[in-house]
Amino acid sequence: MHRAMQNRALRRCAALLLGSLAIHLGSAAPAKAEEPICNYAVPAQPSNGALTDFADQSNLKLMFPAELARGIASPGVSGALTRDQALARLLAGTGLTYRYTSPDTVTIERSDPLQDLVNEAKQPLRVAVEEKKKSPPHEADTPTVLEEMTVTASPIDDTSYNVPNATTATTKTNTPLIETPQSISVITRDQLDAQKAQSLNQALRYTPGVQSEQFGVDNVFDFFQIRGFRADANGLFRDGLQLNSGTGFAAFRLEPYGAERIEVLRGPAAVLYGQTGPGGLVNFVTKQPTQEPFRELEFEAGNFDLLQGKFDLSGPITEGGRLRAVQYRLTGLVRDSETQVDFEQNDRFFLAPALTWRPTADTTLTLLSQYQDDTVGHLQFLPSEGTVLGNPNGRIPIPLRWRAGVQQVRQGTVFRWLSVRAPLR
Repeated sequence: MHRAMQNRALRRCAALLLGSLAIHLGSAAPAKAEEPICNYAVPAQPSNGALTDFADQSNLKLMFPAELARGIASPGVSGALTRDQALARLLAGTGLTYRYTSPDTVTIERSDPLQDLVNEAKQPLRVAVEEKKKSPPHEADTPTVLEEMTVTASPIDDTSYNVPNATTATTKTNTPLIETPQSISVITRDQLDAQKAQSLNQALRYTPGVQSEQFGVDNVFDFFQIRGFRADANGLFRDGLQLNSGTGFAAFRLEPYGAERIEVLRGPAAVLYGQTGPGGLVNFVTKQPTQEPFRELEFEAGNFDLLQGKFDLSGPITEGGRLRAVQYRLTGLVRDSETQVDFEQNDRFFLAPALTWRPTADTTLTLLSQYQDDTVGHLQFLPSEGTVLGNPNGRIPIPLRWRAGVQQVRQGTVFRWLSVRAPLR
Protein backbone atom coordinates (compact mmCIF):
# COMPACT_ATOMS: atom_id res chain seq x y z
CA MET A 1 0.00 0.00 0.00
CA HIS A 2 2.89 2.27 0.80
CA ARG A 3 4.42 1.61 -2.65
CA ALA A 4 1.10 2.30 -4.35
CA MET A 5 0.90 5.68 -2.66
CA GLN A 6 4.45 6.50 -3.86
CA ASN A 7 3.61 5.55 -7.45
CA ARG A 8 0.50 7.68 -7.31
CA ALA A 9 2.48 10.65 -6.06
CA LEU A 10 5.06 10.19 -8.84
CA ARG A 11 2.38 10.03 -11.50
CA ARG A 12 0.80 13.20 -10.11
CA CYS A 13 4.12 15.10 -10.20
CA ALA A 14 4.81 13.89 -13.76
CA ALA A 15 1.35 15.03 -14.87
CA LEU A 16 1.92 18.45 -13.36
CA LEU A 17 5.30 18.80 -15.11
CA LEU A 18 3.90 17.77 -18.49
CA GLY A 19 0.98 20.18 -18.09
CA SER A 20 3.20 23.12 -17.28
CA LEU A 21 5.48 22.25 -20.23
CA ALA A 22 2.52 22.13 -22.61
CA ILE A 23 1.25 25.49 -21.38
CA HIS A 24 4.71 27.03 -21.85
CA LEU A 25 5.08 25.65 -25.37
CA GLY A 26 1.61 26.77 -26.37
CA SER A 27 2.10 30.35 -25.23
CA ALA A 28 5.65 30.82 -26.58
CA ALA A 29 6.05 32.53 -30.03
CA PRO A 30 7.61 30.37 -32.68
CA ALA A 31 11.30 31.10 -33.19
CA LYS A 32 12.20 32.89 -36.45
CA ALA A 33 14.36 30.85 -38.70
CA GLU A 34 17.74 32.37 -39.52
CA GLU A 35 17.69 34.12 -42.90
CA PRO A 36 19.89 32.31 -45.42
CA ILE A 37 22.93 33.95 -47.03
CA CYS A 38 23.26 33.85 -50.80
CA ASN A 39 25.77 35.10 -53.37
CA TYR A 40 24.54 38.04 -55.43
CA ALA A 41 26.07 39.57 -58.56
CA VAL A 42 24.03 42.50 -59.86
CA PRO A 43 26.12 45.10 -61.75
CA ALA A 44 25.52 48.85 -61.58
CA GLN A 45 22.79 49.75 -64.07
CA PRO A 46 19.38 51.45 -64.31
CA SER A 47 17.13 50.49 -61.41
CA ASN A 48 14.58 48.67 -63.59
CA GLY A 49 17.19 46.19 -64.81
CA ALA A 50 18.87 45.90 -61.41
CA LEU A 51 15.61 45.00 -59.66
CA THR A 52 14.79 42.44 -62.33
CA ASP A 53 18.20 40.75 -61.96
CA PHE A 54 17.88 40.75 -58.18
CA ALA A 55 14.43 39.13 -58.35
CA ASP A 56 15.85 36.31 -60.47
CA GLN A 57 18.75 35.69 -58.08
CA SER A 58 16.80 35.99 -54.80
CA ASN A 59 13.60 34.15 -55.85
CA LEU A 60 11.57 37.13 -54.60
CA LYS A 61 8.63 38.77 -56.30
CA LEU A 62 9.35 42.49 -56.59
CA MET A 63 6.28 44.66 -57.14
CA PHE A 64 6.79 48.21 -58.48
CA PRO A 65 5.50 50.38 -61.35
CA ALA A 66 7.95 50.97 -64.19
CA GLU A 67 7.66 54.76 -63.82
CA LEU A 68 8.89 54.56 -60.23
CA ALA A 69 12.43 53.48 -61.13
CA ARG A 70 12.71 55.21 -64.51
CA GLY A 71 15.75 57.47 -64.79
CA ILE A 72 17.26 56.20 -61.50
CA ALA A 73 20.61 54.40 -61.48
CA SER A 74 21.34 51.60 -59.03
CA PRO A 75 24.87 50.97 -57.64
CA GLY A 76 24.32 47.22 -57.87
CA VAL A 77 25.24 44.61 -55.28
CA SER A 78 27.71 41.73 -55.06
CA GLY A 79 28.88 39.27 -52.43
CA ALA A 80 27.45 36.83 -49.89
CA LEU A 81 24.60 38.64 -48.16
CA THR A 82 21.12 38.11 -46.76
CA ARG A 83 18.12 39.25 -48.75
CA ASP A 84 17.64 42.37 -46.63
CA GLN A 85 21.31 43.31 -46.80
CA ALA A 86 21.48 42.82 -50.56
CA LEU A 87 18.25 44.72 -51.20
CA ALA A 88 19.36 47.62 -49.00
CA ARG A 89 22.64 47.94 -50.92
CA LEU A 90 20.84 47.65 -54.24
CA LEU A 91 18.59 50.61 -53.39
CA ALA A 92 21.27 52.75 -51.70
CA GLY A 93 21.24 56.31 -53.01
CA THR A 94 18.21 55.76 -55.28
CA GLY A 95 15.59 57.32 -53.02
CA LEU A 96 13.67 54.01 -53.00
CA THR A 97 12.87 51.63 -50.15
CA TYR A 98 11.11 48.29 -49.73
CA ARG A 99 8.66 46.44 -47.50
CA TYR A 100 7.53 42.81 -47.31
CA THR A 101 3.87 42.14 -48.12
CA SER A 102 4.35 38.37 -47.81
CA PRO A 103 7.31 36.07 -47.12
CA ASP A 104 8.27 36.00 -50.82
CA THR A 105 6.77 39.29 -52.07
CA VAL A 106 8.40 42.72 -51.75
CA THR A 107 6.90 46.08 -52.71
CA ILE A 108 9.31 48.82 -53.92
CA GLU A 109 8.25 52.39 -53.10
CA ARG A 110 9.70 55.84 -52.59
CA SER A 111 11.37 56.39 -49.26
CA ASP A 112 10.32 59.00 -46.71
CA PRO A 113 13.12 61.62 -46.61
CA LEU A 114 12.37 62.52 -42.99
CA GLN A 115 12.55 58.92 -41.88
CA ASP A 116 15.80 58.43 -43.79
CA LEU A 117 17.38 61.32 -41.93
CA VAL A 118 16.25 59.86 -38.62
CA ASN A 119 17.70 56.47 -39.50
CA GLU A 120 20.99 57.95 -40.63
CA ALA A 121 21.25 59.95 -37.41
CA LYS A 122 20.62 56.85 -35.29
CA GLN A 123 22.86 54.44 -37.18
CA PRO A 124 26.35 55.81 -36.33
CA LEU A 125 25.49 56.10 -32.61
CA ARG A 126 24.21 52.52 -32.44
CA VAL A 127 27.25 51.11 -34.23
CA ALA A 128 29.63 53.05 -32.02
CA VAL A 129 27.98 51.73 -28.87
CA GLU A 130 28.09 48.13 -30.13
CA GLU A 131 31.77 48.40 -31.07
CA LYS A 132 32.56 49.87 -27.70
CA LYS A 133 30.88 46.95 -25.99
CA LYS A 134 32.61 44.35 -28.14
CA SER A 135 36.13 45.67 -27.85
CA PRO A 136 37.21 47.82 -24.92
CA PRO A 137 39.35 50.80 -25.93
CA HIS A 138 43.07 50.24 -25.98
CA GLU A 139 45.79 52.79 -25.87
CA ALA A 140 46.62 52.22 -29.56
CA ASP A 141 43.00 52.88 -30.56
CA THR A 142 42.79 56.27 -28.87
CA PRO A 143 42.13 58.95 -31.49
CA THR A 144 44.85 61.51 -32.07
CA VAL A 145 43.82 65.13 -31.72
CA LEU A 146 45.53 67.31 -34.32
CA GLU A 147 46.37 70.94 -33.89
CA GLU A 148 43.71 73.38 -34.98
CA MET A 149 44.34 74.80 -38.45
CA THR A 150 42.47 77.77 -39.86
CA VAL A 151 42.34 78.30 -43.62
CA THR A 152 41.21 81.66 -44.96
CA ALA A 153 40.78 82.67 -48.59
CA SER A 154 39.19 85.39 -50.63
CA PRO A 155 37.66 85.16 -54.11
CA ILE A 156 39.84 86.16 -57.04
CA ASP A 157 38.65 89.52 -58.24
CA ASP A 158 39.34 88.82 -61.91
CA THR A 159 36.41 89.10 -64.30
CA SER A 160 38.46 90.07 -67.35
CA TYR A 161 37.64 86.87 -69.22
CA ASN A 162 33.97 86.83 -68.22
CA VAL A 163 31.57 87.30 -71.08
CA PRO A 164 29.27 90.31 -71.03
CA ASN A 165 25.83 89.87 -69.55
CA ALA A 166 24.12 90.44 -72.87
CA THR A 167 24.86 89.83 -76.53
CA THR A 168 23.51 90.78 -79.94
CA ALA A 169 24.86 87.79 -81.85
CA THR A 170 21.69 85.71 -81.83
CA THR A 171 18.54 87.63 -80.94
CA LYS A 172 19.77 91.13 -81.91
CA THR A 173 18.56 92.20 -78.47
CA ASN A 174 20.13 92.50 -75.03
CA THR A 175 19.21 88.95 -74.07
CA PRO A 176 21.47 87.37 -71.41
CA LEU A 177 23.57 84.48 -72.69
CA ILE A 178 22.09 82.09 -70.14
CA GLU A 179 18.64 82.70 -71.63
CA THR A 180 19.76 82.22 -75.25
CA PRO A 181 18.98 78.69 -76.50
CA GLN A 182 22.02 78.44 -78.78
CA SER A 183 25.73 77.79 -78.38
CA ILE A 184 27.71 81.06 -78.20
CA SER A 185 31.34 81.88 -77.40
CA VAL A 186 32.53 85.42 -76.64
CA ILE A 187 36.16 86.50 -77.04
CA THR A 188 36.55 89.44 -74.69
CA ARG A 189 38.84 92.42 -75.09
CA ASP A 190 41.13 91.15 -72.32
CA GLN A 191 41.49 87.78 -74.06
CA LEU A 192 42.42 89.49 -77.32
CA ASP A 193 45.08 91.51 -75.48
CA ALA A 194 46.45 88.38 -73.79
CA GLN A 195 46.66 86.51 -77.10
CA LYS A 196 48.31 89.47 -78.88
CA ALA A 197 46.11 88.62 -81.85
CA GLN A 198 47.09 90.46 -85.04
CA SER A 199 44.33 88.98 -87.19
CA LEU A 200 40.87 87.50 -86.93
CA ASN A 201 42.39 84.10 -87.64
CA GLN A 202 44.60 84.37 -84.57
CA ALA A 203 41.74 85.67 -82.42
CA LEU A 204 39.64 82.56 -83.22
CA ARG A 205 42.36 80.03 -82.41
CA TYR A 206 40.97 78.99 -79.00
CA THR A 207 37.26 79.08 -79.84
CA PRO A 208 35.53 75.66 -79.67
CA GLY A 209 33.98 74.46 -82.91
CA VAL A 210 36.06 76.86 -85.02
CA GLN A 211 38.99 75.91 -87.25
CA SER A 212 41.01 78.97 -88.19
CA GLU A 213 44.14 79.29 -90.33
CA GLN A 214 43.14 76.31 -92.44
CA PHE A 215 45.92 76.98 -94.94
CA GLY A 216 48.57 78.13 -92.50
CA VAL A 217 49.77 81.65 -91.82
CA ASP A 218 48.16 84.21 -94.14
CA ASN A 219 48.53 87.99 -94.01
CA VAL A 220 45.88 88.71 -96.66
CA PHE A 221 42.82 86.55 -95.94
CA ASP A 222 41.03 85.18 -92.89
CA PHE A 223 39.96 81.61 -93.63
CA PHE A 224 37.95 79.80 -90.95
CA GLN A 225 35.32 77.09 -90.59
CA ILE A 226 32.60 76.64 -87.97
CA ARG A 227 31.48 73.08 -87.25
CA GLY A 228 33.08 71.91 -90.49
CA PHE A 229 31.38 74.48 -92.76
CA ARG A 230 33.16 77.38 -94.36
CA ALA A 231 32.09 80.64 -92.69
CA ASP A 232 34.55 83.33 -93.83
CA ALA A 233 32.72 84.08 -97.12
CA ASN A 234 29.19 84.76 -95.85
CA GLY A 235 29.45 84.19 -92.09
CA LEU A 236 31.40 87.30 -91.09
CA PHE A 237 29.39 90.13 -89.52
CA ARG A 238 30.26 93.49 -88.02
CA ASP A 239 27.90 94.89 -85.40
CA GLY A 240 25.17 92.57 -86.70
CA LEU A 241 25.61 93.51 -90.39
CA GLN A 242 27.00 91.04 -92.90
CA LEU A 243 30.38 91.62 -94.56
CA ASN A 244 29.76 89.50 -97.64
CA SER A 245 32.95 88.78 -99.54
CA GLY A 246 31.41 86.53 -102.18
CA THR A 247 34.11 84.07 -103.18
CA GLY A 248 36.38 85.16 -100.33
CA PHE A 249 39.09 86.82 -102.49
CA ALA A 250 37.63 90.29 -101.85
CA ALA A 251 37.45 89.71 -98.13
CA PHE A 252 37.33 92.32 -95.40
CA ARG A 253 40.47 92.31 -93.27
CA LEU A 254 39.41 93.37 -89.76
CA GLU A 255 41.80 94.71 -87.15
CA PRO A 256 41.36 92.92 -83.77
CA TYR A 257 42.52 96.01 -81.85
CA GLY A 258 39.38 97.78 -83.05
CA ALA A 259 37.09 95.15 -81.52
CA GLU A 260 35.37 95.44 -78.15
CA ARG A 261 34.66 91.70 -78.35
CA ILE A 262 34.13 88.97 -80.94
CA GLU A 263 31.01 86.80 -80.73
CA VAL A 264 30.86 83.34 -82.29
CA LEU A 265 27.43 81.80 -82.86
CA ARG A 266 27.41 78.08 -83.60
CA GLY A 267 24.55 76.59 -85.59
CA PRO A 268 22.14 77.84 -88.31
CA ALA A 269 21.10 81.49 -87.98
CA ALA A 270 19.45 82.28 -91.35
CA VAL A 271 16.15 83.25 -89.70
CA LEU A 272 17.72 86.46 -88.36
CA TYR A 273 20.70 86.93 -90.66
CA GLY A 274 19.64 85.64 -94.05
CA GLN A 275 21.96 83.56 -96.18
CA THR A 276 24.69 82.19 -93.94
CA GLY A 277 26.43 78.86 -93.57
CA PRO A 278 24.87 76.12 -91.43
CA GLY A 279 27.93 76.04 -89.18
CA GLY A 280 27.40 79.50 -87.68
CA LEU A 281 28.75 83.04 -87.91
CA VAL A 282 31.26 85.46 -86.36
CA ASN A 283 30.10 88.89 -85.17
CA PHE A 284 32.82 91.55 -84.80
CA VAL A 285 31.65 94.12 -82.22
CA THR A 286 33.33 97.52 -82.77
CA LYS A 287 34.66 99.61 -79.91
CA GLN A 288 32.11 102.23 -78.84
CA PRO A 289 32.67 105.62 -77.18
CA THR A 290 32.51 105.53 -73.38
CA GLN A 291 31.06 108.00 -70.91
CA GLU A 292 34.06 107.63 -68.60
CA PRO A 293 37.48 108.92 -69.72
CA PHE A 294 39.76 106.20 -71.03
CA ARG A 295 43.26 106.56 -72.53
CA GLU A 296 45.77 103.85 -73.43
CA LEU A 297 49.11 103.79 -75.24
CA GLU A 298 50.99 100.60 -76.12
CA PHE A 299 54.25 99.79 -77.90
CA GLU A 300 55.25 96.31 -79.07
CA ALA A 301 58.32 94.71 -80.64
CA GLY A 302 58.80 91.11 -81.75
CA ASN A 303 60.17 88.64 -84.26
CA PHE A 304 60.84 89.50 -87.89
CA ASP A 305 61.66 93.15 -87.06
CA LEU A 306 58.15 93.82 -85.73
CA LEU A 307 57.57 97.35 -84.46
CA GLN A 308 54.00 98.29 -83.54
CA GLY A 309 52.37 101.20 -81.73
CA LYS A 310 48.72 101.39 -80.59
CA PHE A 311 46.56 103.96 -78.83
CA ASP A 312 42.95 104.04 -77.63
CA LEU A 313 41.33 107.26 -76.37
CA SER A 314 37.73 107.73 -75.25
CA GLY A 315 35.50 109.91 -73.06
CA PRO A 316 33.09 112.87 -73.12
CA ILE A 317 33.90 115.78 -75.37
CA THR A 318 32.63 118.42 -72.95
CA GLU A 319 31.71 118.44 -69.29
CA GLY A 320 28.52 119.47 -67.51
CA GLY A 321 24.82 119.44 -68.37
CA ARG A 322 23.53 118.17 -71.72
CA LEU A 323 26.88 118.81 -73.40
CA ARG A 324 28.17 115.70 -71.71
CA ALA A 325 25.81 113.65 -73.89
CA VAL A 326 28.45 113.60 -76.67
CA GLN A 327 31.30 111.09 -76.36
CA TYR A 328 34.19 110.23 -78.63
CA ARG A 329 36.58 107.35 -79.23
CA LEU A 330 39.75 107.32 -81.29
CA THR A 331 41.55 104.04 -81.86
CA GLY A 332 44.70 103.72 -83.92
CA LEU A 333 47.50 101.29 -84.82
CA VAL A 334 50.71 101.52 -86.83
CA ARG A 335 52.74 98.39 -87.63
CA ASP A 336 55.98 97.90 -89.54
CA SER A 337 56.97 94.24 -89.78
CA GLU A 338 58.69 91.72 -91.98
CA THR A 339 57.50 88.11 -92.21
CA GLN A 340 59.03 84.63 -92.29
CA VAL A 341 59.22 84.90 -96.10
CA ASP A 342 61.78 87.20 -97.71
CA PHE A 343 60.47 90.40 -99.33
CA GLU A 344 56.99 89.93 -97.85
CA GLN A 345 55.78 92.60 -95.41
CA ASN A 346 52.98 92.84 -92.87
CA ASP A 347 52.55 96.59 -92.48
CA ARG A 348 49.36 98.33 -91.41
CA PHE A 349 48.01 101.79 -90.70
CA PHE A 350 44.66 101.73 -88.87
CA LEU A 351 42.60 104.66 -87.57
CA ALA A 352 38.99 104.43 -86.29
CA PRO A 353 37.25 107.60 -85.02
CA ALA A 354 33.77 107.27 -83.45
CA LEU A 355 31.19 109.68 -82.00
CA THR A 356 28.12 108.96 -79.88
CA TRP A 357 25.28 111.38 -79.17
CA ARG A 358 22.80 110.59 -76.40
CA PRO A 359 19.98 113.17 -76.56
CA THR A 360 17.83 111.16 -74.13
CA ALA A 361 18.29 108.16 -71.90
CA ASP A 362 16.57 105.92 -74.48
CA THR A 363 18.08 107.40 -77.66
CA THR A 364 21.64 106.89 -78.92
CA LEU A 365 23.16 107.90 -82.25
CA THR A 366 26.64 106.50 -82.98
CA LEU A 367 28.84 107.36 -85.96
CA LEU A 368 31.58 104.82 -86.72
CA SER A 369 34.36 105.37 -89.25
CA GLN A 370 37.56 103.59 -90.16
CA TYR A 371 40.60 104.05 -92.34
CA GLN A 372 42.93 101.11 -92.95
CA ASP A 373 45.90 100.74 -95.28
CA ASP A 374 47.72 97.38 -95.47
CA THR A 375 50.99 96.58 -97.18
CA VAL A 376 51.08 92.80 -97.13
CA GLY A 377 52.09 89.93 -99.33
CA HIS A 378 51.04 86.34 -99.81
CA LEU A 379 53.05 83.82 -97.87
CA GLN A 380 53.25 81.43 -100.83
CA PHE A 381 53.25 77.72 -100.22
CA LEU A 382 55.95 75.47 -101.62
CA PRO A 383 55.26 72.01 -103.08
CA SER A 384 56.20 68.90 -101.15
CA GLU A 385 58.35 67.57 -104.02
CA GLY A 386 61.64 69.37 -103.89
CA THR A 387 61.26 70.46 -100.25
CA VAL A 388 60.39 67.57 -97.94
CA LEU A 389 60.28 64.96 -100.72
CA GLY A 390 62.79 64.11 -103.42
CA ASN A 391 62.76 65.63 -106.90
CA PRO A 392 64.72 64.45 -109.99
CA ASN A 393 65.54 68.10 -110.78
CA GLY A 394 67.00 68.80 -107.37
CA ARG A 395 65.74 70.71 -104.33
CA ILE A 396 63.90 74.00 -104.50
CA PRO A 397 66.01 76.82 -103.03
CA ILE A 398 64.32 78.18 -99.92
CA PRO A 399 64.95 81.76 -98.76
CA LEU A 400 66.96 81.91 -95.57
CA ARG A 401 64.29 83.76 -93.60
CA TRP A 402 61.52 81.40 -94.75
CA ARG A 403 63.67 78.44 -93.70
CA ALA A 404 64.31 80.00 -90.30
CA GLY A 405 60.61 80.64 -89.81
CA VAL A 406 59.69 77.05 -90.67
CA GLN A 407 62.41 75.76 -88.37
CA GLN A 408 61.01 77.84 -85.51
CA VAL A 409 57.51 76.49 -86.06
CA ARG A 410 58.71 72.88 -86.29
CA GLN A 411 60.84 73.07 -83.15
CA GLY A 412 58.16 74.89 -81.18
CA THR A 413 60.42 77.86 -80.43
CA VAL A 414 58.70 80.54 -78.37
CA PHE A 415 58.51 83.73 -80.39
CA ARG A 416 60.06 86.69 -78.64
CA TRP A 417 57.62 89.50 -77.94
CA LEU A 418 57.94 92.73 -75.99
CA SER A 419 54.86 94.69 -75.05
CA VAL A 420 54.73 97.90 -73.02
CA ARG A 421 51.34 99.35 -72.12
CA ALA A 422 50.74 102.53 -70.18
CA PRO A 423 47.50 104.36 -69.28
CA LEU A 424 47.57 108.05 -70.08
CA ARG A 425 46.30 110.67 -67.65
